[in-house]
Amino acid sequence: MTKRPNEKNERLKRQFIDYRKYARQLSDKSLDRELAALERFDVWNGRKDFARFHIQWAMGFRNHLETAKGANGKPLSKSTLRAMLATMREFTIWLSQQDGFRSRIRTADADYFKLSRRDEAEARAAPPRARD
Repeated sequence: MTKRPNEKNERLKRQFIDYRKYARQLSDKSLDRELAALERFDVWNGRKDFARFHIQWAMGFRNHLETAKGANGKPLSKSTLRAMLATMREFTIWLSQQDGFRSRIRTADADYFKLSRRDEAEARAAPPRARD
């Protein structure tokens, strides 16, 4: 049985999605993907209050994603990992600028949500082309 959603976290996620929609002008499809990444982190973290954020959470979530399986039973692709971690990085940066979080979360804390340089390059690489 999963824990009930944390009201403070849900409010923060909604504010972040509104910011991304209106200030960054992201599409609804992108917003759905970002909301799914935020929810995945929140569930993984046991719905702990974001105000108690610690860099150990970021490192643990990254390790969790690297071993997680997708719906097809295969490991998540590097590009999927990159997208989820990018969302979490943007959320952490945004959160560090909000009232009540400035003293608790630093902008540099978001860097813990980055892939290694090698994995980043692999995630950005185009798939191999089929030869005729």
